[in-house]
Amino acid sequence: MNAHRLINGINESILNDDNWAWFLSFIPKEWTRLLHEKGIVQRSSRVDYTDEMILKALLIHTFASKSLRETAALMSLAYDKKISDVALYKRQKKSAEFFKEMSLLLMSYIKAIQTYPSSHGLNVRLIDGTTINEPGDTGSLYRIIYTFCINTFVADYIDVTSAKGKGHGESFKRI
Repeated sequence: MNAHRLINGINESILNDDNWAWFLSFIPKEWTRLLHEKGIVQRSSRVDYTDEMILKALLIHTFASKSLRETAALMSLAYDKKISDVALYKRQKKSAEFFKEMSLLLMSYIKAIQTYPSSHGLNVRLIDGTTINEPGDTGSLYRIIYTFCINTFVADYIDVTSAKGKGHGESFKRI
């Protein structure tokens, strides 16, 4: 594949207005306000990045598992505007609260989080237990117990222990 076709393919996939409009129809309408509130978009920067450029870059980096350099290169090619990996890094550092609030808004829209449990003092938690085998000759085996509070959208407990021995199994008693 030659470079021209590759660049056109990148431009088409990133800039496709039909796909982007379809995607935006599923996310909360408050996304632009949240980008600004969380300090991800700053109008004082020397390069004028649009809200959409920043959101696309964050999504590509976060959910397509692209490095910051790859994401910056893709976005620079697609928009014909220099976007640095350092600029993306600064925005990505601030994006945790943005994605948390977006997720909470999405969950409230689909009524996955009910207000009843939290308003009545209940803490609804998702709980998972798993084992992880350490690579190498030693092959140490660890057990991880992890809980996630869906009312606050925060991991509220993690325990890493040996997977062998009394009291190290998956049990609600450990939480």
